[in-house]
Amino acid sequence: MNKKQIKICFMIDVLEMGGTEKQLIETMRMLDADRFIVYLVCFRNSEMLEKCEINGQKLVLDIRSFKSLGMVRKIFRLCSFLKREQIDIMQTFFPDANLLGALAAKLAGVKNIVSSRRDLGFWYNKKELGRLKKINRFVNRFLVNSEAVKEILFQVEKVPKSKIDIIYNGIRLADFAEKDATYIRDLKAQLSIPRENIVIGCIANFNRKVKRVDIFIEAAAIIGKDLNRVSFLVIGDGYLKDELRALAKARNIENKIIFTGRRNDVAALLPVIDIGVLTSDSEGFSNILLEYMAASIPVVATAVGGNKELITHNRDGLLIPPQDSGAVAEAVLALVKNPALRRGFAEKAKQKVCKEYAMEKMIANLEKYYLNLYFEPFGIQIHQERPAEIA
Repeated sequence: MNKKQIKICFMIDVLEMGGTEKQLIETMRMLDADRFIVYLVCFRNSEMLEKCEINGQKLVLDIRSFKSLGMVRKIFRLCSFLKREQIDIMQTFFPDANLLGALAAKLAGVKNIVSSRRDLGFWYNKKELGRLKKINRFVNRFLVNSEAVKEILFQVEKVPKSKIDIIYNGIRLADFAEKDATYIRDLKAQLSIPRENIVIGCIANFNRKVKRVDIFIEAAAIIGKDLNRVSFLVIGDGYLKDELRALAKARNIENKIIFTGRRNDVAALLPVIDIGVLTSDSEGFSNILLEYMAASIPVVATAVGGNKELITHNRDGLLIPPQDSGAVAEAVLALVKNPALRRGFAEKAKQKVCKEYAMEKMIANLEKYYLNLYFEPFGIQIHQERPAEIA
Protein backbone atom coordinates (compact mmCIF):
# COMPACT_ATOMS: atom_id res chain seq x y z
CA MET A 1 0.00 0.00 0.00
CA ASN A 2 1.10 3.55 -0.67
CA LYS A 3 1.62 6.04 2.10
CA LYS A 4 -1.08 8.63 2.52
CA GLN A 5 0.49 12.07 2.07
CA ILE A 6 -1.34 14.54 4.26
CA LYS A 7 -2.03 17.82 2.49
CA ILE A 8 -1.51 20.86 4.71
CA CYS A 9 -2.36 24.36 3.52
CA PHE A 10 -0.81 27.23 5.46
CA MET A 11 -2.34 30.67 5.06
CA ILE A 12 -0.78 34.00 6.07
CA ASP A 13 -1.39 37.60 5.04
CA VAL A 14 2.08 38.14 3.59
CA LEU A 15 5.39 36.32 3.98
CA GLU A 16 7.89 38.86 5.31
CA MET A 17 10.91 38.93 7.64
CA GLY A 18 9.16 38.42 10.99
CA GLY A 19 9.35 35.88 13.79
CA THR A 20 6.17 34.01 12.88
CA GLU A 21 7.10 34.03 9.22
CA LYS A 22 10.53 32.52 9.92
CA GLN A 23 8.97 29.80 12.06
CA LEU A 24 6.52 29.02 9.25
CA ILE A 25 9.26 28.88 6.61
CA GLU A 26 11.27 26.44 8.73
CA THR A 27 8.16 24.33 9.30
CA MET A 28 7.45 24.08 5.58
CA ARG A 29 11.10 23.34 4.83
CA MET A 30 11.53 20.62 7.45
CA LEU A 31 8.25 18.71 7.46
CA ASP A 32 8.74 15.16 6.19
CA ALA A 33 8.08 15.42 2.44
CA ASP A 34 7.24 11.72 2.27
CA ARG A 35 4.41 12.20 4.73
CA PHE A 36 3.22 15.79 4.07
CA ILE A 37 2.48 17.91 1.02
CA VAL A 38 2.71 21.61 1.86
CA TYR A 39 0.62 24.35 0.26
CA LEU A 40 0.92 28.07 0.95
CA VAL A 41 -1.70 30.79 0.45
CA CYS A 42 -0.88 34.49 0.88
CA PHE A 43 -2.92 37.64 0.46
CA ARG A 44 -0.03 39.40 -1.28
CA ASN A 45 3.17 38.44 -3.05
CA SER A 46 6.62 39.10 -1.56
CA GLU A 47 10.26 38.40 -2.22
CA MET A 48 10.31 35.78 0.54
CA LEU A 49 7.31 34.03 -0.96
CA GLU A 50 8.98 33.82 -4.36
CA LYS A 51 12.13 32.33 -2.82
CA CYS A 52 10.22 29.89 -0.63
CA GLU A 53 10.35 26.32 -1.98
CA ILE A 54 7.62 23.83 -1.07
CA ASN A 55 6.52 20.47 -2.46
CA GLY A 56 2.95 21.65 -3.01
CA GLN A 57 1.50 24.74 -4.65
CA LYS A 58 1.43 28.45 -3.81
CA LEU A 59 -1.56 30.71 -4.27
CA VAL A 60 -1.50 34.52 -4.12
CA LEU A 61 -4.98 35.99 -3.74
CA ASP A 62 -3.94 39.61 -4.34
CA ILE A 63 -6.06 40.97 -1.48
CA ARG A 64 -5.27 44.47 -0.24
CA SER A 65 -8.45 45.06 1.72
CA PHE A 66 -11.54 43.10 2.67
CA LYS A 67 -13.52 45.99 1.19
CA SER A 68 -11.86 45.63 -2.21
CA LEU A 69 -13.87 44.92 -5.34
CA GLY A 70 -14.00 41.27 -6.22
CA MET A 71 -13.56 40.05 -2.63
CA VAL A 72 -16.32 37.48 -2.97
CA ARG A 73 -14.74 36.18 -6.17
CA LYS A 74 -11.41 35.74 -4.37
CA ILE A 75 -13.05 33.83 -1.53
CA PHE A 76 -14.58 31.42 -4.05
CA ARG A 77 -11.23 31.15 -5.80
CA LEU A 78 -9.69 30.05 -2.50
CA CYS A 79 -12.53 27.61 -1.86
CA SER A 80 -12.07 26.09 -5.32
CA PHE A 81 -8.33 25.74 -4.70
CA LEU A 82 -8.88 23.94 -1.38
CA LYS A 83 -11.47 21.59 -2.93
CA ARG A 84 -9.42 20.85 -6.04
CA GLU A 85 -6.30 20.03 -4.04
CA GLN A 86 -8.29 18.04 -1.46
CA ILE A 87 -6.63 19.78 1.48
CA ASP A 88 -6.68 17.76 4.70
CA ILE A 89 -5.56 20.45 7.16
CA MET A 90 -5.85 24.23 6.92
CA GLN A 91 -3.72 26.27 9.32
CA THR A 92 -3.96 30.06 9.43
CA PHE A 93 -1.76 32.83 10.85
CA PHE A 94 -2.53 36.45 11.79
CA PRO A 95 -5.97 38.06 12.16
CA ASP A 96 -7.07 38.53 8.54
CA ALA A 97 -5.94 35.07 7.46
CA ASN A 98 -7.59 33.58 10.56
CA LEU A 99 -10.88 35.12 9.46
CA LEU A 100 -10.80 34.43 5.73
CA GLY A 101 -8.96 31.11 5.91
CA ALA A 102 -11.31 29.49 8.41
CA LEU A 103 -14.37 30.67 6.45
CA ALA A 104 -13.05 29.41 3.10
CA ALA A 105 -11.91 26.10 4.59
CA LYS A 106 -15.33 25.54 6.13
CA LEU A 107 -17.06 26.30 2.83
CA ALA A 108 -14.63 23.99 1.00
CA GLY A 109 -15.31 21.12 3.40
CA VAL A 110 -11.79 20.94 4.89
CA LYS A 111 -12.11 18.58 7.85
CA ASN A 112 -9.32 20.00 10.03
CA ILE A 113 -9.10 23.77 10.53
CA VAL A 114 -6.34 25.06 12.83
CA SER A 115 -6.23 28.72 13.82
CA SER A 116 -2.95 30.05 15.20
CA ARG A 117 -2.35 32.69 17.86
CA ARG A 118 1.23 33.77 18.52
CA ASP A 119 0.95 36.98 20.55
CA LEU A 120 -0.99 38.44 23.46
CA GLY A 121 -3.59 40.12 21.27
CA PHE A 122 -2.23 43.67 21.44
CA TRP A 123 -4.18 44.25 18.19
CA TYR A 124 -7.57 43.27 19.64
CA ASN A 125 -10.49 45.66 19.29
CA LYS A 126 -14.24 45.22 19.73
CA LYS A 127 -14.96 44.84 16.00
CA GLU A 128 -12.10 42.37 15.47
CA LEU A 129 -13.15 40.27 18.45
CA GLY A 130 -16.74 40.11 17.23
CA ARG A 131 -15.60 38.76 13.86
CA LEU A 132 -13.21 36.25 15.41
CA LYS A 133 -15.78 34.86 17.81
CA LYS A 134 -18.12 34.16 14.90
CA ILE A 135 -15.42 32.53 12.76
CA ASN A 136 -13.96 30.58 15.69
CA ARG A 137 -17.04 28.35 15.58
CA PHE A 138 -15.67 26.84 12.35
CA VAL A 139 -12.26 26.02 13.88
CA ASN A 140 -11.41 22.53 15.14
CA ARG A 141 -8.24 23.34 17.07
CA PHE A 142 -6.29 26.43 18.11
CA LEU A 143 -2.50 26.24 18.14
CA VAL A 144 -0.50 28.66 20.31
CA ASN A 145 3.17 29.01 21.23
CA SER A 146 3.00 29.64 24.98
CA GLU A 147 0.85 29.23 28.08
CA ALA A 148 0.47 33.02 28.15
CA VAL A 149 -1.10 33.06 24.69
CA LYS A 150 -3.37 30.16 25.63
CA GLU A 151 -4.65 32.10 28.63
CA ILE A 152 -5.36 35.22 26.53
CA LEU A 153 -7.21 33.13 23.95
CA PHE A 154 -9.32 31.62 26.72
CA GLN A 155 -9.96 34.86 28.60
CA VAL A 156 -10.55 37.22 25.67
CA GLU A 157 -11.85 35.11 22.78
CA LYS A 158 -13.61 32.67 25.14
CA VAL A 159 -12.14 29.61 23.41
CA PRO A 160 -12.38 26.52 25.67
CA LYS A 161 -8.96 25.45 26.93
CA SER A 162 -9.74 21.91 25.77
CA LYS A 163 -9.53 23.17 22.14
CA ILE A 164 -6.19 24.95 22.59
CA ASP A 165 -2.85 23.21 22.01
CA ILE A 166 0.65 24.49 22.74
CA ILE A 167 3.78 23.89 20.68
CA TYR A 168 6.69 26.15 21.57
CA ASN A 169 8.83 27.85 18.92
CA GLY A 170 12.07 26.23 17.81
CA ILE A 171 15.41 27.56 16.68
CA ARG A 172 18.13 26.33 14.30
CA LEU A 173 21.03 25.85 16.68
CA ALA A 174 23.58 25.48 13.87
CA ASP A 175 23.12 29.17 13.04
CA PHE A 176 24.55 30.19 16.41
CA ALA A 177 27.95 28.54 16.55
CA GLU A 178 30.49 30.29 18.76
CA LYS A 179 32.82 32.74 16.99
CA ASP A 180 36.45 33.46 17.86
CA ALA A 181 38.01 36.74 19.02
CA THR A 182 39.20 37.64 15.52
CA TYR A 183 35.67 37.39 14.12
CA ILE A 184 34.33 39.63 16.90
CA ARG A 185 37.15 42.15 16.49
CA ASP A 186 36.56 42.40 12.75
CA LEU A 187 32.81 42.68 13.21
CA LYS A 188 33.24 45.51 15.68
CA ALA A 189 35.42 47.31 13.15
CA GLN A 190 32.77 46.87 10.43
CA LEU A 191 30.13 48.33 12.73
CA SER A 192 32.40 51.18 13.89
CA ILE A 193 32.34 49.94 17.48
CA PRO A 194 35.53 50.62 19.51
CA ARG A 195 37.30 47.34 20.23
CA GLU A 196 37.29 47.78 24.02
CA ASN A 197 33.59 48.71 24.31
CA ILE A 198 30.99 46.44 25.83
CA VAL A 199 28.00 46.09 23.48
CA ILE A 200 24.37 46.16 24.58
CA GLY A 201 22.02 44.90 21.88
CA CYS A 202 18.36 45.38 21.01
CA ILE A 203 16.65 43.63 18.08
CA ALA A 204 13.10 44.64 17.24
CA ASN A 205 10.49 45.39 14.61
CA PHE A 206 10.25 49.18 14.29
CA ASN A 207 6.76 48.86 12.81
CA ARG A 208 5.32 47.88 16.18
CA LYS A 209 5.28 50.37 19.03
CA VAL A 210 4.60 47.49 21.40
CA LYS A 211 8.28 46.48 21.00
CA ARG A 212 9.17 49.67 22.92
CA VAL A 213 12.57 50.40 21.44
CA ASP A 214 12.08 53.88 22.93
CA ILE A 215 12.44 52.33 26.40
CA PHE A 216 15.74 50.78 25.33
CA ILE A 217 17.01 54.18 24.15
CA GLU A 218 15.93 55.84 27.40
CA ALA A 219 17.78 53.11 29.31
CA ALA A 220 20.82 53.60 27.07
CA ALA A 221 20.92 57.27 28.07
CA ILE A 222 20.98 56.27 31.74
CA ILE A 223 23.64 53.60 31.19
CA GLY A 224 25.75 56.00 29.11
CA LYS A 225 26.05 58.34 32.08
CA ASP A 226 27.54 55.53 34.17
CA LEU A 227 29.74 53.87 31.54
CA ASN A 228 32.15 55.40 29.04
CA ARG A 229 33.20 52.32 27.08
CA VAL A 230 29.80 51.14 25.95
CA SER A 231 28.02 50.94 22.61
CA PHE A 232 24.36 50.20 21.88
CA LEU A 233 23.54 48.12 18.82
CA VAL A 234 19.95 48.51 17.59
CA ILE A 235 18.98 46.08 14.81
CA GLY A 236 15.71 46.59 12.98
CA ASP A 237 13.73 48.85 10.70
CA GLY A 238 10.25 50.28 10.22
CA TYR A 239 8.23 53.46 10.21
CA LEU A 240 9.36 54.36 13.78
CA LYS A 241 13.00 54.65 12.67
CA ASP A 242 13.15 58.45 12.40
CA GLU A 243 11.30 58.90 15.69
CA LEU A 244 13.75 56.60 17.47
CA ARG A 245 16.78 58.32 15.96
CA ALA A 246 15.37 61.68 17.08
CA LEU A 247 14.93 60.33 20.60
CA ALA A 248 18.55 59.15 20.68
CA LYS A 249 19.65 62.62 19.62
CA ALA A 250 17.43 64.32 22.18
CA ARG A 251 18.98 62.18 24.93
CA ASN A 252 22.51 62.98 23.72
CA ILE A 253 23.21 59.31 23.16
CA GLU A 254 23.30 59.23 19.34
CA ASN A 255 27.09 58.88 19.26
CA LYS A 256 26.91 55.65 21.25
CA ILE A 257 24.01 54.03 19.36
CA ILE A 258 24.49 52.17 16.10
CA PHE A 259 21.29 51.73 14.08
CA THR A 260 21.99 48.95 11.59
CA GLY A 261 18.69 49.15 9.75
CA ARG A 262 17.10 45.99 8.43
CA ARG A 263 19.47 43.01 8.38
CA ASN A 264 18.93 39.53 7.00
CA ASP A 265 22.05 38.24 8.79
CA VAL A 266 21.08 38.86 12.42
CA ALA A 267 22.68 35.60 13.59
CA ALA A 268 26.01 36.77 12.14
CA LEU A 269 25.82 40.00 14.18
CA LEU A 270 24.96 38.40 17.52
CA PRO A 271 28.54 37.43 18.53
CA VAL A 272 29.40 41.11 18.96
CA ILE A 273 26.64 41.59 21.59
CA ASP A 274 27.63 41.18 25.24
CA ILE A 275 24.14 41.68 26.72
CA GLY A 276 20.85 41.26 24.86
CA VAL A 277 17.83 43.34 25.83
CA LEU A 278 14.12 42.91 25.08
CA THR A 279 11.86 45.78 26.18
CA SER A 280 8.49 44.76 24.69
CA ASP A 281 5.21 45.49 26.42
CA SER A 282 3.77 42.30 24.95
CA GLU A 283 5.29 39.01 23.74
CA GLY A 284 3.73 35.67 22.89
CA PHE A 285 6.98 33.71 22.77
CA SER A 286 9.99 35.71 21.64
CA ASN A 287 12.18 34.39 18.85
CA ILE A 288 14.70 37.13 19.66
CA LEU A 289 15.12 35.79 23.20
CA LEU A 290 15.68 32.31 21.78
CA GLU A 291 18.36 33.73 19.47
CA TYR A 292 20.12 35.60 22.27
CA MET A 293 20.14 32.46 24.40
CA ALA A 294 21.29 30.20 21.56
CA ALA A 295 24.17 32.63 20.94
CA SER A 296 25.19 32.46 24.64
CA ILE A 297 24.22 36.08 25.27
CA PRO A 298 22.94 36.94 28.77
CA VAL A 299 19.54 38.60 28.56
CA VAL A 300 17.50 41.30 30.22
CA ALA A 301 13.81 41.02 29.27
CA THR A 302 10.47 42.39 30.32
CA ALA A 303 8.39 40.06 32.49
CA VAL A 304 5.52 39.77 30.01
CA GLY A 305 3.81 36.89 28.22
CA GLY A 306 5.97 33.95 27.18
CA ASN A 307 9.16 35.68 28.38
CA LYS A 308 8.30 34.40 31.86
CA GLU A 309 8.09 30.84 30.53
CA LEU A 310 11.41 31.06 28.72
CA ILE A 311 13.53 32.97 31.26
CA THR A 312 13.99 31.82 34.85
CA HIS A 313 14.79 35.04 36.70
CA ASN A 314 18.25 35.13 38.26
CA ARG A 315 19.10 31.72 36.83
CA ASP A 316 19.44 32.16 33.06
CA GLY A 317 18.54 35.84 32.70
CA LEU A 318 16.96 38.86 34.34
CA LEU A 319 13.28 39.79 34.13
CA ILE A 320 12.26 43.40 34.69
CA PRO A 321 8.93 45.29 34.68
CA PRO A 322 7.71 46.65 31.33
CA GLN A 323 7.78 50.38 30.56
CA ASP A 324 10.58 51.00 33.05
CA SER A 325 13.81 52.33 31.52
CA GLY A 326 15.34 52.68 34.97
CA ALA A 327 14.84 48.97 35.67
CA VAL A 328 16.37 48.11 32.29
CA ALA A 329 19.41 50.27 33.03
CA GLU A 330 19.82 48.84 36.54
CA ALA A 331 19.69 45.24 35.28
CA VAL A 332 22.12 45.90 32.42
CA LEU A 333 24.58 47.67 34.72
CA ALA A 334 24.41 44.77 37.19
CA LEU A 335 25.47 42.40 34.40
CA VAL A 336 28.13 44.76 33.04
CA LYS A 337 29.75 44.95 36.46
CA ASN A 338 29.62 41.19 37.09
CA PRO A 339 31.25 39.20 34.24
CA ALA A 340 30.94 35.94 36.19
CA LEU A 341 27.19 36.41 36.46
CA ARG A 342 26.99 37.12 32.73
CA ARG A 343 28.87 33.93 31.91
CA GLY A 344 26.70 31.88 34.25
CA PHE A 345 23.47 33.17 32.76
CA ALA A 346 24.76 32.64 29.22
CA GLU A 347 25.82 29.04 29.86
CA LYS A 348 22.52 28.08 31.49
CA ALA A 349 20.50 29.82 28.78
CA LYS A 350 22.38 27.99 26.03
CA GLN A 351 21.83 24.66 27.77
CA LYS A 352 18.11 25.33 28.11
CA VAL A 353 17.66 26.25 24.45
CA CYS A 354 19.63 23.24 23.24
CA LYS A 355 17.59 20.89 25.40
CA GLU A 356 14.10 22.32 24.98
CA TYR A 357 13.87 24.54 21.90
CA ALA A 358 15.80 22.97 19.04
CA MET A 359 14.00 23.34 15.72
CA GLU A 360 14.08 19.57 15.26
CA LYS A 361 12.06 19.14 18.45
CA MET A 362 9.45 21.66 17.30
CA ILE A 363 9.11 19.92 13.91
CA ALA A 364 8.75 16.51 15.57
CA ASN A 365 5.99 17.92 17.79
CA LEU A 366 4.23 19.48 14.78
CA GLU A 367 4.41 16.27 12.74
CA LYS A 368 2.90 14.33 15.60
CA TYR A 369 0.22 17.02 15.96
CA TYR A 370 -0.75 16.97 12.28
CA LEU A 371 -0.73 13.18 12.14
CA ASN A 372 -3.04 12.97 15.15
CA LEU A 373 -5.40 15.52 13.60
CA TYR A 374 -5.64 13.48 10.42
CA PHE A 375 -5.72 9.97 11.85
CA GLU A 376 -7.96 10.56 14.87
CA PRO A 377 -11.16 9.77 12.91
CA PHE A 378 -9.61 6.38 12.06
CA GLY A 379 -9.21 5.63 15.78
CA ILE A 380 -5.41 5.88 15.50
CA GLN A 381 -3.38 7.89 18.01
CA ILE A 382 0.20 8.85 17.17
CA HIS A 383 2.88 8.90 19.85
CA GLN A 384 6.45 9.04 18.56
CA GLU A 385 6.23 6.49 15.81
CA ARG A 386 4.63 7.15 12.43
CA PRO A 387 1.42 5.25 11.73
CA ALA A 388 0.98 2.19 9.64
CA GLU A 389 0.48 2.90 5.96
CA ILE A 390 -3.10 3.48 4.91
CA ALA A 391 -4.25 3.27 1.32
